[in-house]
Amino acid sequence: DWRIAHFPPNLWFRDEDYAQSYDTVVGPFAGDWYDACMIYRDWATRQSWCAKGKTRDRKDIPEWSKYVPLHFYTQLGDSATGTNDIHENQRIAAADAAKWLTWSGSNLVFNWYGWSNPAAAGATENNWPGNSRRIRNRPGDRWTSFINRHSPFGNYPAQGALPEMAAIVETLRKSGGYVVPYLCATIYDDGSSENAPYAAKLKNGAARDLFGNVLFYENIGWNMCGWDSTWQQRLTEESVAVIRQEHVAGVYLDTIHGMCQPCYWTPHGHSAAGASCGTLGMHRLLEQVYAGVKKDFPDALLEGEDPAENMIDVQDNILYQRNMRVENKVPLFAAVYGDYIPRSSVGKIQLEDRFFYLECASMFVEGAQIGRLTLRPRPAAAVLDFDKPEHREHFTFLKQVIDYYKLESARRYLCLGQVLRPVSFLKPATMPTVSYASDETGETDSGATLAEAANSSFDVLQSGVFRAADGSTGIFLVNVGKEGIEYAFELKPYGEAAVRIAPDGGSTPIAGATVSGTLRPREITMYIVK
Repeated sequence: DWRIAHFPPNLWFRDEDYAQSYDTVVGPFAGDWYDACMIYRDWATRQSWCAKGKTRDRKDIPEWSKYVPLHFYTQLGDSATGTNDIHENQRIAAADAAKWLTWSGSNLVFNWYGWSNPAAAGATENNWPGNSRRIRNRPGDRWTSFINRHSPFGNYPAQGALPEMAAIVETLRKSGGYVVPYLCATIYDDGSSENAPYAAKLKNGAARDLFGNVLFYENIGWNMCGWDSTWQQRLTEESVAVIRQEHVAGVYLDTIHGMCQPCYWTPHGHSAAGASCGTLGMHRLLEQVYAGVKKDFPDALLEGEDPAENMIDVQDNILYQRNMRVENKVPLFAAVYGDYIPRSSVGKIQLEDRFFYLECASMFVEGAQIGRLTLRPRPAAAVLDFDKPEHREHFTFLKQVIDYYKLESARRYLCLGQVLRPVSFLKPATMPTVSYASDETGETDSGATLAEAANSSFDVLQSGVFRAADGSTGIFLVNVGKEGIEYAFELKPYGEAAVRIAPDGGSTPIAGATVSGTLRPREITMYIVK
């Protein structure tokens, strides 16, 4: 099932002809998914969004962020650990983050949700922005009385941050912890009666339908048009202000995708809903924010949730949906763009043994940061606990990942290398598999639930192959199974001499034309091939 959608200028207007000004071409090719990616890569990497060059050469991407092994998130508006105090929840999250920093000895990124101060908003339904659209008032459950559980939705600094946030952020930074709070790029919370502080100024920038009605994003607020200069300025000001005042490491921008909500309000300067206004509008919006932030804070991180490829040049890191789906078992995006932009997951890692190791390995072998792992105060079932015996193997596995990221000899492949075709194994002759089911909910086009559609099996032996700038190859193998496994593959496709690299940096030369070995359960190993 495959389709392309075109958006003619002045969509739905009467008496408008449409002549497609470009070709849409479909044809066969010889090869597999990787060959298809290379055909596409040859075109894609010559487009404007790759003009800044590869990750290793881009000076706008903070150097510290290129080598982060793990990515975390927490929701401060969550009382799962027994408190209904958002201030106490932030302390809980900070304490958990500090444990991870001490244990890992590595730079880590923490996405902060729900960091705006409810006291500044007012607690009643008639006060901005604690209105009926933003309150989660379910007495007795973990969300009791929490408001604005994501962010101020365009109203910072008029709606301030939690009072202790700046101090907590600075403390974590001293240990290599980079707090990157959530902001929304296309939704503005206008308040219960358009009484939010910037509502009067921003209303003309809201996207509108064919009849001139303001478009809302679900029940949250106005859906803003990326073409509007007042919204571009507001989002830029908000991003710069939170970095300056709360001392955070950057901002995490949600809902940027590949195009704006189709908007019919032509005074914004675009066609009515059609042509390229959606994609250009979104890019213009992020271009303004990126330039504004980098002007004052060149080492700040801007990362975006689920963006299209045309947004690569206005971001430092991409949070995208993990590829663990039955219909998407190969790392297409990484194969095309792996050496052009760092990546992590927008989803959460499941902790059950049968899922955890496969999900982590699938990201590791495509050169993406493993994430997002969960911090308290999220529910205990979703949080790795240093004191739980059943989580010891999880930490042992992640320690191998972190150790490889600390090795310059490994991260020049993992973080900066071009993704190559996975290993074709000679042994085992029949590859064992592990079953997997997604935790996503909802329905597919066929009517099956996403969880049902995602039931699948994956190879126990996962591999990631990367080419470095000097032409050498780095090969990473991960055993995600509960049993040890013997393996073998030919050296010839990659080169003529190989060295096995342990997580601690120890090396063992490989003799002969075949690489072979044994991996213990949940063990990772690496080879460098000249």
